[in-house]
Amino acid sequence: MHFSDFTYVTRGKLVEELHVTKRTIRQWEALRGFSKLLLGSGRVSLNKTPEVATWLENSKETQQ
Repeated sequence: MHFSDFTYVTRGKLVEELHVTKRTIRQWEALRGFSKLLLGSGRVSLNKTPEVATWLENSKETQQ
């Protein structure tokens, strides 16, 4: 994934890269232990990229 080159990733970039909606990401945060949301400057929401990558890998393993 392209966002893996960065320490932090915006929710908008996750939507673009993962082909999901913002609502899906919010549901993952609430129900499935997705990476904790950090508050960026202003209204920009950020997640730590390594946490997102780890969550995605673990999520793949549990689906197999």
